[in-house]
Amino acid sequence: MMKLEAVILAMVLCGLPCAAQAKDDRYVETLACIGGPFGLGVPPTYSALRKLGPIEREATAVPDGPADGKAVRRAIWFPGLVLDLYSFPDQPERYLLASATITDPRWTLAGPLHVGQTLDDARQHLAALGVTLGPSLSLGGDGDTITLKLSGNAISEIDYSCYTG
Repeated sequence: MMKLEAVILAMVLCGLPCAAQAKDDRYVETLACIGGPFGLGVPPTYSALRKLGPIEREATAVPDGPADGKAVRRAIWFPGLVLDLYSFPDQPERYLLASATITDPRWTLAGPLHVGQTLDDARQHLAALGVTLGPSLSLGGDGDTITLKLSGNAISEIDYSCYTG
């Protein structure tokens, strides 16, 4: 449990501010973690989200975050996908995504981007949407960011950092 809390704390402390301070990040007005052309294609309810695939493990952190302490911070690990989110015990179908990490090409949740895609192909798909991918391999919107990690010339990981209020 301590390890999860340390990871979540690091994500909270570094996720948004670090991405916002990177000098090569590209602003994309339509970028959002959920919705729009770059958003994750995740189900609208917490129960449906849990059915995305087999859950490898999950953890709950000390309650914190939005809704004046009524939210519970959770991490759910699927094979090749980790979701960090808030759930709301008083509204069991509601959740708020804080971050997502995709490391397996079977997950096609990230709009025009996917693990295993070449950087050139990703740039072409983004250019078709009017977006230039800068040298930092990061896109930022109004509070949300997407960061691509590479192995060679292919995307090996897609990280979403989502504004949760």
